[in-house]
Amino acid sequence: MRPYQFRWLRGFLNTSFGALSREVNEATKKQENAITEAAQAANEERNKIPEVIARIATAIEATNADVKSYEKPQRKKEYRLQKWSLLPAWITALATTGAFIGAFVYANIASRQLREMKQTNELNRKALELSRNMFHASQAAVFTCQMMVQFEASRVLVECRDVGQISATDVHGEAILTRGQREGAQKRTISRDLVLKGDVFSAFYPINVPAPGPTQFDWIARQHLKIETTFTYNDGFEVKSQSYCGTLLVDVKQRNYGPTDCEIAKELQEGQPR
Repeated sequence: MRPYQFRWLRGFLNTSFGALSREVNEATKKQENAITEAAQAANEERNKIPEVIARIATAIEATNADVKSYEKPQRKKEYRLQKWSLLPAWITALATTGAFIGAFVYANIASRQLREMKQTNELNRKALELSRNMFHASQAAVFTCQMMVQFEASRVLVECRDVGQISATDVHGEAILTRGQREGAQKRTISRDLVLKGDVFSAFYPINVPAPGPTQFDWIARQHLKIETTFTYNDGFEVKSQSYCGTLLVDVKQRNYGPTDCEIAKELQEGQPR
């Protein structure tokens, strides 16, 4: 190859490589610029993220503050409402408790007062009854009875006397004379419409008494005479019932005798040695 041909080829190559190199450099520079711009854009975006996050955090804090500023008075308001809504319940509970305590105390007081009233009424009743009995005893009609033996008149009788303060009315009853097992009982009916104060009513029984002598006492000791009387009467206040029993008590050793109450005669006989 001729020299001028080498120069042309070398020039062509230089021109071609130069143009290619420039294009490569330009492409490289553009690529570098694009990469730089992308990196800057990325950096800017990365720098924006904290700012966004900060804004979001600020917004969240502001929202929380708003919520707190709203909730605080609301909670206070709700607390006040709840407190005032519980007040009627507390008042009702206290009133119920107070009413229960009051009812319990009142029941105890009423029960004690009732017992005291009953005791007082019972004492008053007893005092009134005692006063009435004392008044009746001092003002009413009342009888004392005794058995009388009148052998000289051949009779035995029972006599009852009104020793009260007023007369007795509607005196009715009976008196019975028994003579041991030897003879049957002899009954006498008592019926008086009026027995004056200090007056008597009596029942008589005739008996055949032996003539006075050594055998008369032995006959009397064998008779076992007893009179029982029961009667009712109006003492001026109410109808009363009264009874009496009299017997002839004989002392064989002392050879004497006399009428006495049946209870007294029984006590004396039981006290005598056998």
